[in-house]
Amino acid sequence: MAEDKRALVQKVLNMEDAPRVPIGFWWHFVPKDKHSAGLQDPSIFDTVVKKQKETYDILKPDFVKLMTDGYFSHPSVVENDIRTVEDLKKIKPIGKDHPWIREQVALTKKAMEYMEGEVMVFYNIFAPMQSMRMYIEYIFSDVDAFQDLIMNHPEDMAAAAKIIGDDTIALMEALKEETAIDGIYYSVQTIQNEKADEAFHDKYVVPSDLQVLDAANELWDNNLIHICGIAGYHNDIPFYKKYKAKAYNWAVHTDNFSLKEGKDLFNAAVIGGFDYKPHTVLEDGTDEEVEAFVKDLIEKTGKRGLIIGADCAVPADIDLNRLAFVREVAEKYSR
Repeated sequence: MAEDKRALVQKVLNMEDAPRVPIGFWWHFVPKDKHSAGLQDPSIFDTVVKKQKETYDILKPDFVKLMTDGYFSHPSVVENDIRTVEDLKKIKPIGKDHPWIREQVALTKKAMEYMEGEVMVFYNIFAPMQSMRMYIEYIFSDVDAFQDLIMNHPEDMAAAAKIIGDDTIALMEALKEETAIDGIYYSVQTIQNEKADEAFHDKYVVPSDLQVLDAANELWDNNLIHICGIAGYHNDIPFYKKYKAKAYNWAVHTDNFSLKEGKDLFNAAVIGGFDYKPHTVLEDGTDEEVEAFVKDLIEKTGKRGLIIGADCAVPADIDLNRLAFVREVAEKYSR
């Protein structure tokens, strides 16, 4: 009888005893400069669907995080090349029938056709402030522009984030109505500025973050949070105790905050353990080193409420046999 992976992951998310510790890894399917170009380059849609299916065939994952490659940022941000406070006025609502929403729904449907309901599926969505950051700072490497906007014009940024949040909720409502996804994988991040303390975060970032997350929790019972540590960015993990979800994932190695600490803080399931960066133990370690790492991770974190994965997206060219080996080892030490 085939293993019921849906039931397995659901037990873990519910903090119940499960037959084994599952794994979950993901990576991007197109280059960084294409991450918000889906409406301009139709080939991105086909590439993401194709790669998602190929990955599913080879890895046979315990669950799937559907990637948002091509649709990272709100169309108003991309089309108007938002960089200044004057540009923020160009961010306008797009409505539920906009191609940015319709194409993401279509992508989800096509990718899920292949899985036939075998696993739980979570769609990757960026928080509104993170959506702007992923265009301004991540894709175009204009760190100064983003920092100027958020630190010197926080009210304007919060207003823009509210508009993006409304359209993101429209996207989620369409995904709920038209697809069978089990929830969202919600990407959030702190401001990366020493002046942006928790009070600043609560005033200017939390409202739009929770605008979307609270709506997601109304739509689905199973939503996951990714506290993004891309490029070595540090997040203050306790900031996120007010963010309610079924499981949490963060950069354990950058934030120096263990999975066990996170499980205790959130009183919920946790995902991760491995450093996502190239040439670390996941990618370059010997089988013996990987096995020892997994064994130690299970012993220190506890089997209940644990999904082994990485801090963030792993290198796109990683050997999928290595990820399958992680699952074998996790099963060995958790059965």
